[in-house]
Amino acid sequence: MFHMSNVGKRMPIGLDSALDLFRKVDRDRAVLSSKVTPDAFFNFVVTANSLVDWVKNDPAVSSLAKQECEKLVQSDQWLRACRDLANGSKHFVINRYEPMVEHADASSGYSKGRYGVGVYGQGEWSIIVSWNGGKYTALKFAEHVVDVWSTFFRNHDPTDNAAV
Repeated sequence: MFHMSNVGKRMPIGLDSALDLFRKVDRDRAVLSSKVTPDAFFNFVVTANSLVDWVKNDPAVSSLAKQECEKLVQSDQWLRACRDLANGSKHFVINRYEPMVEHADASSGYSKGRYGVGVYGQGEWSIIVSWNGGKYTALKFAEHVVDVWSTFFRNHDPTDNAAV
């Protein structure tokens, strides 16, 4: 049964702020950098996309920063693509809007991914994301998304201590 008293309730699991979640995004990128897998890429895009909601709802984030975040998620191609990948992964299909991302292709096997990374004889996964004529590896994609969020938090650090 749905209880109105639970609306708006937080369920903290050790991540207590938007800045904490950004640090997790960066850790997820590091895991992906050590070995590209569909699981690691899923974790990265879902967490990076969730950061939008965290910024919107974190009381430590200024209203100016929240407005800037809103503009950024509408205008930045990396965050828009991240939204598409997260929604397409979490919900199996995107049917509420027309995604910008045209393809996300994952493959594994001999000569895929980086040389010398992954299980011997199987190699590393290759994940390529495509839109507007561009093709981006999972690693380049993650690097760009982290750069966008790094810049955002440098400009809008809720703790004013340059923690990013």
